[in-house]
Amino acid sequence: MASLGLAIQINYIIFDQVLALKEIVRDLKISSLYLSLLFLLSASCKHNYTRTSQLPKKHIAIGSYGGFTGMDAKLIYLKNGQVYSSETLPGAATKVAFLKQLPKKNSINMFKAVKRMNFNQDGFAQPANINTYIEYKRRWLPDYYYQWDGILDSTDQNFKAITELMHWRD
Repeated sequence: MASLGLAIQINYIIFDQVLALKEIVRDLKISSLYLSLLFLLSASCKHNYTRTSQLPKKHIAIGSYGGFTGMDAKLIYLKNGQVYSSETLPGAATKVAFLKQLPKKNSINMFKAVKRMNFNQDGFAQPANINTYIEYKRRWLPDYYYQWDGILDSTDQNFKAITELMHWRD
């Protein structure tokens, strides 16, 4: 009889342990679900960059530089549609600020337009007081840079691509 009572007690202990393990597993499933959701939410958040060194390697910049102060002001367009402004004075820190979010379609069309440009520029012979440029930064490939002085001439080889690029930036 004593062995039957001991067997029942062992069964209760095992049953309690199984219930405790089931609770632990259920708690782990719930916490892993919360962790997964938290990870997905944090991964889907858009970055807000504050320095040019933090920006993704692939982007388009449209800007101008020169003048009395020598300031370089540009708008930086990212592939995901985010637009940042950047201002740099000679000898001073660069200021970067988020401006707006473009529709994805506009961003895609901007990158298509810049790929159609001819970046083979045989030197920039006549710089003006203020020069305008387009910079195409690519991740592992060399960067492209195209600049002109003053007003873009309609006879410029890139006039059509640049005007299309300017159309999609708003």
